[in-house]
Amino acid sequence: MESLPDILERLRIPAAGETLLVVGVEPPSGMEDGAVTCLGRLGSAGDIPPELRVDTALVIDQLEHLDTRAGAHLLSKLRDVHCKRVFLVVPDACWSRSALLALGFTRRQTDAALGAELYLYEPEVFNPPREWNNARDWANPENFRKYRW
Repeated sequence: MESLPDILERLRIPAAGETLLVVGVEPPSGMEDGAVTCLGRLGSAGDIPPELRVDTALVIDQLEHLDTRAGAHLLSKLRDVHCKRVFLVVPDACWSRSALLALGFTRRQTDAALGAELYLYEPEVFNPPREWNNARDWANPENFRKYRW
């Protein structure tokens, strides 16, 4: 398997100026510093320290070692609690694309060298702001107490 810095560079995952969490691979020598946290392979979502907050997470070589329910729980906890953005490298036959789309991930690219696909979860892409969803238009305030539903 390639080194982690090479994977980050080839997948164009921003690491400069951001905190990065790597799940699934052991920390390479010299890579572990204040901006990069490597947790290695996790047994469940409960193995993540509860106080951990980072800008970006990279999950690689992790989901193929968990069942579907535990993997979905891990990804959900990462995207909802610990990270602003989650990159996911998944082997082609490991998970179905529809399961990852249901979790809010979008497919970015296929990496032939790893034999895997890169998925990304970004809240701005998954849940863009809607023009109608604001305080002025919420629940038709002009009709409040006029009609009985």
